[in-house]
Amino acid sequence: MPKSRKPLLGRGSLDGNAKDASENGKDGKLENGPTFVAGKIGQALKFAGGKAGNDRVNLGNLGLAPSGTATLVFWAKPAGAALDDRLI
Repeated sequence: MPKSRKPLLGRGSLDGNAKDASENGKDGKLENGPTFVAGKIGQALKFAGGKAGNDRVNLGNLGLAPSGTATLVFWAKPAGAALDDRLI
């Protein structure tokens, strides 16, 4: 895979908070109760999921132009998923 020429916009390690580990100040805000749990490496967030699950990390306005491109990468370990479930 070719190396990106674009700078890293943000990095959320999620080790006890939703702060931006890239030092760009793009901190996230935990909403509706996701909880921190032990992860594969460090900590992780656990989301309620399901129809009632509305917990999330709100990243606000990241300043991306509508015509611009971006890549969002994350690890997920779903306990189960239906065809209408959304991760993003």
